[in-house]
Amino acid sequence: MIKKNIHISLVALGLFLLGSNVHAESARSLISQGNQAYHLGQYDQAIEAYDKALEAEPDSPYALYNKGNALYKKGEYDKAVDVFEQAALKSKNSELEAHSHFNLGNAAVKESEKLGQTDGSKSLDRLKQAIDHYQQALAMNPELKDAGYNLELSRQRLKFLLDEIQKQKEAAQKQQEHQKEVANQLEQLAGQQEQLQQDTAQSFQDHKTPENMDDLKNRQQQLQDQTGEVMNDITQQPVPGQEKIQEQLQQAQEHQANASQQMEQGDAQATQQAQEQAADSLKNALAALKEQQQQDQKNQQSEDGEQQNQQQTAGSQNQQGEQGQEGQQQAAQAVNEDGQQPNADQQQKPKGVIAGMSPGDILKEEQHNREQRQIQQASRYSEVDKDW
Repeated sequence: MIKKNIHISLVALGLFLLGSNVHAESARSLISQGNQAYHLGQYDQAIEAYDKALEAEPDSPYALYNKGNALYKKGEYDKAVDVFEQAALKSKNSELEAHSHFNLGNAAVKESEKLGQTDGSKSLDRLKQAIDHYQQALAMNPELKDAGYNLELSRQRLKFLLDEIQKQKEAAQKQQEHQKEVANQLEQLAGQQEQLQQDTAQSFQDHKTPENMDDLKNRQQQLQDQTGEVMNDITQQPVPGQEKIQEQLQQAQEHQANASQQMEQGDAQATQQAQEQAADSLKNALAALKEQQQQDQKNQQSEDGEQQNQQQTAGSQNQQGEQGQEGQQQAAQAVNEDGQQPNADQQQKPKGVIAGMSPGDILKEEQHNREQRQIQQASRYSEVDKDW
């Protein structure tokens, strides 16, 4: 599971000098003030100081990088992404640029987690962006092992999500097949009810024998029983629009029962009226189901298009990663924010947040599966191993 707490180090000015002009000296002092506020957890004050440093030195990648750290700590991951991107573009130091991409990956993962609760498609997009940034970080600095660790875990999570989406797609296809079967049953019942209505009218008109009427009564009872079977079927295997469909089927059964009673009493007009009402209720149930089928088909086509694009992108990223990461270490021991390894009691169990077509359900299932396997790996992102 991807480690949850991402520690991001600050630029130390002793390592990255800004120059000797007045503006650089002013920016240096302001960045130092921002760093002090940052370490005290005063992130708003830190951001204010970094912004002032950027007024003095607009192209300073160090002020941008540190501002991105503060925004990340505040949970403003979308803003942190924008600032880290600027830091990477303006940096002439490959190590700072590599760490900027590493932090871009971390922020993208966090955005993916947040979006996983509301927008599965965008959540997957952010996860793919994270993979791309981790790859860029490793290309610039192959020794950045944390990037390799997070890259591999992000790939695994992306694969898991796409597999879950595929399972949901297969379940949806089975549901559609069931809906089609129910629609066929309703269509047949409505047709048989109309045919029975015609036969009943002809029998009353021709004054058929009691044996003929008994046959009509049996047919009416069979249709009522079959209508009940369809109701039981959709109760056990729910279909979209089920409440409206069941309401119509209930009415159909009531009209069918009334038709049998009127037939028994020899009331031709009342019998035919009840049979017509039963047929209409069955048709209404069928219409409600077909309307929902059409809507589901439109939704499925839209999801299929998005899913195909996601799978193609994921396949490309996995292929690139396999070529560039062969032999790379893919696991790391978790560390506390003071740099010390935690003891067994301090280590957390995996608690990853997962996105998907049903993001909340995927999250719960993924968390449950991980906990059941009791993976004893680190449950947090690795720290950046160097303090700038």
